[in-house]
Amino acid sequence: METPDRVFLQTTDGATVTYREQHEAALAVAGALREAGIKAADRVVSLQDLHPVAFANWLGIAHLRAWDVPVHTGASGDALGYAIRNVEAETVVADSVFLPKLAEIAHELPQLRLVLVTDDGPIPDLPFEVVRQSELAGAKPLEAADPPKPWDVATVVHSSGTTGPAKAIIVPWGSFSVQAVRMWPMEDLTEDDVFYTYAPTYYTASKCFPEMMAMLGARCVLQPRLRVETFWNDVRKYGITTSIVYREQAEFLLRQPETPQDGRTSLRNVMMIPVSPLHREFRDRFGVRVCTGYGLSEVGNITTSSGWNTDNWASVGKVTAGAPGWRYRVVDAFDYEVAPGEVGELVVRADEPWSVSLGYYNMPEKTAAAWRNGWFHTGDAVREEPDGAIHWVDRFSDLLHRGGAPIASYEIERYLNAHPEVSECAAVSDDTGPSGEDIRVFVVRTPDAKISIEDLRAFAASSMPGELVPEHLEFIDALPRTQASNRIQKAALRARPARRA
Repeated sequence: METPDRVFLQTTDGATVTYREQHEAALAVAGALREAGIKAADRVVSLQDLHPVAFANWLGIAHLRAWDVPVHTGASGDALGYAIRNVEAETVVADSVFLPKLAEIAHELPQLRLVLVTDDGPIPDLPFEVVRQSELAGAKPLEAADPPKPWDVATVVHSSGTTGPAKAIIVPWGSFSVQAVRMWPMEDLTEDDVFYTYAPTYYTASKCFPEMMAMLGARCVLQPRLRVETFWNDVRKYGITTSIVYREQAEFLLRQPETPQDGRTSLRNVMMIPVSPLHREFRDRFGVRVCTGYGLSEVGNITTSSGWNTDNWASVGKVTAGAPGWRYRVVDAFDYEVAPGEVGELVVRADEPWSVSLGYYNMPEKTAAAWRNGWFHTGDAVREEPDGAIHWVDRFSDLLHRGGAPIASYEIERYLNAHPEVSECAAVSDDTGPSGEDIRVFVVRTPDAKISIEDLRAFAASSMPGELVPEHLEFIDALPRTQASNRIQKAALRARPARRA
């Protein structure tokens, strides 16, 4: 790099790291891990918050050609134990704050031999070899080595686990690098841009965004604990120019009282996921330009908007042109293309090798099913417009049907969630009714709600299009969720015995 002393990473707690310092820290970590016995293809589980130390550990692991496996920092109990056992990890690198969770399940981890602690916090009793990374500071740093090859493993991330046990997705550097350059209109960013990221370490985005900025020689600000209320304070304090803003966050910011400073910040580039119907109001009030995109950990970013044009806000953009040469189809359950404009599953493949994940660790059947017939099956139901714009409709497994026509579950949920006494709900198919196409909705009421099933049924009939009104409504105390990603487990809801209310 021509300017190694430029700041690369900056944290909201005051730390700054230059490109030179980050590189040297990664080589030092690699040397320490080598001394601790880590070797190529070892799976090293990471329980770390978003911080430069986590990046140094990730790159140090990569230098040894070992496999970084970041795990959800909110996971505990069975979910945490499963994530560690699933990849047969013998080593965990963890911030001390997460060690009590490890202690609770230590008896379930017979294969674990070593825990490396990133800081000087308290360490509970653990039946493993426990070493603070500071104790390995005297290890000889790894000498500068060849950078990883496209086929080397960059990271292993777990899927959400909504339809069964979470899958460990093996992401090679070829795919990872494609993700970094295809998420944004890179031609419009420069070394003077400052990216604001709050993606947790167990998301590939937490690594892709800094890598993207490194390609530009720019700076990345890390916020490990985002509070939307302080978003603008961070923008002003750190000179943020570029950031992800999720739809809910954008709409929250729009609801705040207007001030004369709204359009006078450094922020000018926003990726909004998904795009809010209020995107123009957000763009004009805050003086930014907006893009969007869609992707998955298995294949990275597949679609992007056309530059900064999100006028077709309901779409997720078009399949990205250029490397890695995406090819795509919209298919039915048997992998035949559906008619233009019809809803089907999006399947993709790339022309360039090593541009998609290597499969699921120790799950050959799941890998074969996802990549059947030479295409990766995204599991997402989409509809393509004549101009190539892609509309995300639902998860393919969650798609509902009436009279053979597909219905997005979130459309039903959106109407019912508008009731003031509904906290949240989930719509699933119910094939036990007379038509075989009934819709069943599980509803969580607000704490002081008085609404009855009859009241809610009347609300649905009066506010929803007829084809969306569900046959069955049930109250439930809480929707089942995955511990790793907090996503609703609709498969578990579909399996519940029917109650005809």
